[in-house]
Amino acid sequence: MRKYIVICFIIMNMLTIDAGSESPTYTIVAASNNQEDIDKAYQTKNQLLADYIDWSKGVDDLYQVCADHTNEYDASFYNGEYLIVQGDGNGKSIQGTLELNYCSSSQDVVKKSWFLSLFS
Repeated sequence: MRKYIVICFIIMNMLTIDAGSESPTYTIVAASNNQEDIDKAYQTKNQLLADYIDWSKGVDDLYQVCADHTNEYDASFYNGEYLIVQGDGNGKSIQGTLELNYCSSSQDVVKKSWFLSLFS
């Protein structure tokens, strides 16, 4: 019986737990590299972040929220990325993650196994 408990203990310590959750990302491409167009892209980013928080209140599927609101920014939503291209899209791009709470850490919590660390 002890042998089975020790084996179960070893197996449990070898497994890792990933507590992070995947959030949708955004990319905003400015029309050109002019300062006015870059400022407009940052204004769009600020407005998008504020709107995303409003859109997702009380909603469980955050990807569906992004897909439903693509027409408000003339955006596309594909593979978890909310893409906004302003003008010709020849300028700099702004990228980030759409979060509901920006006060929390963006670091993923990963449980490390002391048993596996002995062999690495």
